[in-house]
Amino acid sequence: METIKNKTKIKWETIENKRIINNFDILRFDSTCKANFYIGINENENKCLLLDLENTRIEFNGFEKTNLKAYRTDKFLILELIGKDDYYDLFLDLSCAIFDTIKEIENQQKSADIFKEMILKWSDFFSNKNIEKLGEKEVMGLWGELFVLKSLVLENTKKINTLLSSWRGPYDSNRDFEFSEFDIEVKTIKYDADNINISSEFQLTIENDKLVNLRVLKVRQTENASNLKHIIEETISEILKKKGNIQLFYSAIYQKVKLIDLCEYDNYCFAVNSDVTYNVNNVNFPKITSDKLFDGISNVKYKITLSTIEDFIKQN
Repeated sequence: METIKNKTKIKWETIENKRIINNFDILRFDSTCKANFYIGINENENKCLLLDLENTRIEFNGFEKTNLKAYRTDKFLILELIGKDDYYDLFLDLSCAIFDTIKEIENQQKSADIFKEMILKWSDFFSNKNIEKLGEKEVMGLWGELFVLKSLVLENTKKINTLLSSWRGPYDSNRDFEFSEFDIEVKTIKYDADNINISSEFQLTIENDKLVNLRVLKVRQTENASNLKHIIEETISEILKKKGNIQLFYSAIYQKVKLIDLCEYDNYCFAVNSDVTYNVNNVNFPKITSDKLFDGISNVKYKITLSTIEDFIKQN
């Protein structure tokens, strides 16, 4: 089944049956969209998103960044992808996210307000801000969290945005996934390792009897397996299928890596050897927690040997 993303990509590549308005070659984004939303290519041959401002009143000062420009004319509110197509995939995802949000809205004023709000929020993802390059261990950890997120998205039939908001690992929270009823801490290690690192006394602390699951992935680095770029693209695809707010996903990813830098990590390809979840709530589970430390002790780091906690494995 052809996705709206693929259809849009083809439209930008061909711009068939085009009509010229204000120096733009434009096409309606999709015939099913009730808002007057278009894709276009301008006189600089840059890809653009355009929203017709007929019957609307909107104030917009616009902005211009290295990779992105937003402005208004008498007829359109316009977002322009500048220069090379490094951010093309992100621009495609933004266009599909806007379409999915406004496609059923007949009120053009409301569509214009939403368009303006979304391009302002997404503009940060096109930034050139410096993000520290990840080492092998950090890449493996992020890949593991994405593997778990993707699996949760595949299993989830409702509340997809609640699930996306629960991913807190990129924000350096105590645990990688924080839900209302339970949390998940993900540890990704090499296939032949037998220890996991616990980074603080808070990481496995039980609060308000909330269930904490420790999910340990053992991975093997191998050619033709999945790297960061692959698993991010696969996760995005599943989120879009579930009509999730892709902005939530990008906000988390952007804490750790920029999409245009993903090619730097192409050689880190992982395949999962084992995926095991442990019940941390069991009173006999070996852990150091903040509620049982003597005063003056802090910043605790320790290891847990997996072969000693097999009795705490959760059965599916």
